[in-house]
Formats: sequence, structure tokens, C-alpha cells
Amino acid sequence: MAAPVRAAIPAGLFVEQSEDCCDPLRLELTAGGEAYLARGRDPVTGTVVEEKEGALRLNFPAVPDAAVRTLTGGPAEWRDQAGRSWRRVAPGEGAEGWTPFAITVTDQDGKLFEGLAFDYEITSREGRWQPPDVRHLAASGGVCAVTAPADCLITIMPAHPDLNRGFGNAVEVRRKGGEAATSLQLTRGLTVSGRVVDAATGRPVVGAVLKPLDFTSPGWTPDDGHQIASAEDGSFVLRGLSVLGFQVEHPDFVLSPMTCVDESKDTIDIVVPMEHGRTAMGRVADAAGKPLAGVEVSSGGMSMLTDGDGSFLARSGFGAGEGWDLKLDKPGYAELNFKGRDFPVGGFILAPLPELRGRVTGPDGAPVGEYRIVGEPEKDPRSWESGEAEVRDAGGRFTVQPRDASRDGWYWIGVQAAGFAPWQGTVEAAALLSGELRIVLQPGHTVRADLVRPAAATGDLTVELRREVAAGLSERLDVHRLVLPPGEQLEIPQVAEGYYLLSIRGTGISPTVKRVSLADGSDRDLGEIRLAGTGSISGRAAPGQGKDDPSGAGDWVFAKGALHPADYERVWGERRRDTREFHTDGEGRFHLDGVPLGRSWIEFTLHRGCFVERKIGVVDVEEGRDAEVKFGEPVANSSQLRSSAAGDGSPSLLPPPPLPDGQ
Repeated sequence: MAAPVRAAIPAGLFVEQSEDCCDPLRLELTAGGEAYLARGRDPVTGTVVEEKEGALRLNFPAVPDAAVRTLTGGPAEWRDQAGRSWRRVAPGEGAEGWTPFAITVTDQDGKLFEGLAFDYEITSREGRWQPPDVRHLAASGGVCAVTAPADCLITIMPAHPDLNRGFGNAVEVRRKGGEAATSLQLTRGLTVSGRVVDAATGRPVVGAVLKPLDFTSPGWTPDDGHQIASAEDGSFVLRGLSVLGFQVEHPDFVLSPMTCVDESKDTIDIVVPMEHGRTAMGRVADAAGKPLAGVEVSSGGMSMLTDGDGSFLARSGFGAGEGWDLKLDKPGYAELNFKGRDFPVGGFILAPLPELRGRVTGPDGAPVGEYRIVGEPEKDPRSWESGEAEVRDAGGRFTVQPRDASRDGWYWIGVQAAGFAPWQGTVEAAALLSGELRIVLQPGHTVRADLVRPAAATGDLTVELRREVAAGLSERLDVHRLVLPPGEQLEIPQVAEGYYLLSIRGTGISPTVKRVSLADGSDRDLGEIRLAGTGSISGRAAPGQGKDDPSGAGDWVFAKGALHPADYERVWGERRRDTREFHTDGEGRFHLDGVPLGRSWIEFTLHRGCFVERKIGVVDVEEGRDAEVKFGEPVANSSQLRSSAAGDGSPSLLPPPPLPDGQ
């Protein structure tokens, strides 16, 4: 079936718009009515079942409750049933000078790969760009057709049954001077055929799953994308193998260990015997002995649900080696992990998650009727176990259920409400379980400052006031963020007592970080804060490297670099966000504007198989000036890592100065 042409609306690629999503969902719609929904490279396939002007209805049979089921709006932006925005994007959007480029792919004998598909990435001086398609692209006639800049690196990730997908699968192709075409040779993997049999009886094993093993340093990984199942007579033909071979799985048998193959030729008529293992019947109930249906029992990537009477059958392919290693999970109950040879005589007992109760008032005793509350087991909060609730109750009462029960008898509680400072603290379990807890919110304090900007800083400033605590839930509650347009001064209300870091960032200024103390329980006026401007840097990553490259740039062509502030390693969680990534050009050169003043260091890291080579340069930047970055000669400091000395001869970076206090 020919791929439909993606041309008219609603065809196109739409990306979920979310500030909190570092890996957004992507939805591709074709003119033929196909729909592909993916986060990453494993799409769920569906169809557009109803289409009318300004509205679409989608159906994904494998995922009835898919993240997107209806879309309204269009053509450039849509909203789904949950109100999320989806914006249309296009390959090469906004990039001038991108032209067609054809890469013909053949095997070691010069033959084309029939049915070849591929993914790809482009790296140029502008950075790394991945096409928005959520599925493999077809290489018609063995040609990978892309649109790319005139000078760039194109990383091809081919997909074909005859190609192993492990380490080394991605191949780099260099495009120079806008050339129209090039060729690429790939090696077909090995083919193994044979039968899977029961080791005890010699009878064929039907439905055994065979997966090629891919080398993923430092070990190997089964390739789920190329798996096949044995036929009625136990036979199979598995293609695209490396010398690592394959593994065989079946729920009634013990997992077959890695089977190696002859690297010089295909293997035929191989017999793979599988050993029977143990089986065990288990039952799951609540504390009162009532059977629990729908409990997910999982192990080793496999899972099942308990029946209506709470029973399940565990088989040796389901995690039994020297013993069982199971996880039992059901919403509303604490997760249970079991390791051992024999199941408990009385079955597995799941404890219900506790309901934490209490009420929230103001300092005058009046109930706070609307607020957000977070509950977390233990004194040290971790966001993945938290329970949250948006409370609207005239009496100020709350009920919140965390995802696990406390093991030390304490819970961490945090509350946010308009007109009050955030509240957080640890509370004994007894007070929360009885519902007698009363949380009293207090009005917060105000932090002010007069910001003096450099002339070049004409845009908005991003300001953040964050409590000085370890990363976790408390950090999420005690952080104040705002955007200041030009001419607007700093004022942050409703700040709780404590110690904070104030950070100010924006285009045309050097990031400013100050400590602010509100320990005395009063408002804080920081007075005048003069924001510093920026400079620029230029340089070349490891000039003179590469024997076959006349430019002398070698492997550092379009290399990814990072600009770090001098105190990058010392102020965790604050200055690390000031790291700036960039790429060199086709000769290994780079230039960056808007670099913060003072000492910074530039790092390039190159991975050569299991080895890493790193280049480091140190530079001092002055306002309005361009500074040249120089790199030292490589020095080996271990068998696995080669680093260069600092470019200015410094044996190490200077220790950072202490952060200035707001006073």
C-alpha cells in the first residue's frame, strides 16, 4: 500500500504545547486519514473516523483512552478534549538554504535494501534538528531522501529486518557544498533458521518469542522491534542478527540464554531446546481478607491481572529463577514487592493507602476555603510518591492520599493558598489519620528591588526566588516566578520566612544570583541592583585534528559544546541552568554572543566507542568585547578518559567567589 500524500489540512505534524513537557507528544495526520500518536519513536496507529470543518474525531484501537481523541480549531493549532494545545510544525521550518539531498543505501554486495525505512537527525552550526515525523520514513528504491542544509552532518538510523539495531546502527553522512546526492554502504546481518522444542519431550514449542540481541554498551538488549514467534511446528527464520545471537522467551519455559551464531555465515536447522520451569498459584486480598481483582502482578517486563477471586498463576517465564521477584500494584493500595522461593501461605495482603485529613485556617481561625495541598510519606519528600488535591471546601477541610504509606510514622505536608505564604512541615501520622490536624496559614512578606538594566537589555527579565533547600517537593512550593517587562521593578509578595536565592536572567544581561534572608520576619527592600551586560567569545575546537580532513577540524566538525559559568560545579541547581549549548561549524569554529561577564569555561566532549575525549578552555569575558578561547593539548588521565588542560595554562578552574547577599 502506497503511503498517502501528506498535503492538505488536516494532514501534518502537530506537537503538544506544554512548558512542563521536555518530551512532548507528537500527532501526525495524513491526507489518507491515518493518525500516528507517539512520544519518541514507537507510534500508536489510528484513524481519523470523523472529519468536519473545525473538528476531528480520532480512534486508536489499541489505546481506547489515548491522550488525544478529539480536536477542534485548526488548521495551524488545535485543542483536544482535555483543553491542551497542539501546534502544527513542518520539517525545516524557518531554515533558509535547505535543499533536497539523496542518500542511496546498498549492502556489502552492492544490492539495495527492499523495504528500507529510516529515521534521521541533522547537525549543523545551528544545532541538532530531528524531523517531526513520528514513524519511520520509507526509503523508496533504497534512497533516503531528506531536505538539509548545504553543510551539515546527517545521522541515518536505518530500519530493516536484515539490519541489527544495536550499537553502531546510526551512521553519519557528511554533506558539503550543497551536493545533491551520495551513497552509503551497510552490512546485512546474519540469518538463523531452525526450530524451538521442549527439551523434555522434543515436541515443538508454539509461540516462542525470539528476539535479536543488540549490543548496547556495556552489555546487550533484546530487540523488541524485530521479534518473531515460532510457528505451529516450532519453526522460525530470524534475520538481521549480530554475533551476539538471540534469546527465546515463552511464559511456560525458563528464559533461554543468549545463543551465539557463526559470524562468517548464516545458520540453518538450529534446534533451540527450552526447559520447563515452576508454576505457582497466588492470591491477593485486602487486610480484611476480601479478594482483590485487577491487581497488576509484574516481573521482568511481563505483567498480568488477578482474577475476580484475587488469584493469579505465576509461571517460570514470569520471573522465577532461584526465586520469584514480583511487584503487586493496585490503585488505592500500597505497592507490595515480593522476593522469595515460596509464596506466603495466607496469600498476599495489600494494605490500603491512608487518607490524610485535617483543615486549613488563617491566623484568625477562619477556614481557608480554596487551596492546594500535597502529602508525601516520610520526612524527606520525593515527588514521585506524593498525593495532591485542589481543595474547595467552605470549612477548609481536606483529604489527600499519597501514593505510599509512611514507614517512619511521619508525613510531609505542603499547602499553597492565595493571600498567604506557602506552608510546609512534617506531621505525625496519628494527627493526620485522626483528622484533628489544623494548619494555620500566615500572610507572607514582600521582597522589593530597583533593577538597573544595561542599555542592551531591552527585553523581558525572568525572576525567580527559590528557598535554599534540597530539590524536592518543598522546592516546588517555595518558589516564586515572574516576568518583568522593560521599566517594571521587582516586587514579590507572600514570601514565607527563610533563606532564598534570587536569580535574574534575560537577554543582554549576565545572570545575577543573590542570597536573600527573610529570617527576621519582615519585608525586604534590596535597594538598587545594577545588572551587568555581556560580551562574546570565539574559538576553534581542537584545531589540527583529523588526518583526512583538509580543514583540520577532524571529528570536531559540528561538535556539540557547552559554555559553563565558573561556579558551575559549586552551586548545584542554580548556576547549572546557565549552561549554554552550541555547535561548531564545518571547520570546527564557533562564535557566541551574549556571554555572561567574568570567567567561564568551554567544554567539548567526543565519544569514541567506549572512550571519551574532552577539550576544555577557560576564558575571561569583558563587557562589549570579544574574547578568544584557546584549548590546551590533550592529556590522558585514565584509560577511559582523555582531557585537555585549560587553554590559559591553568591547572584547574579558579574557585568561585561566594554569592553576594541581598544586603
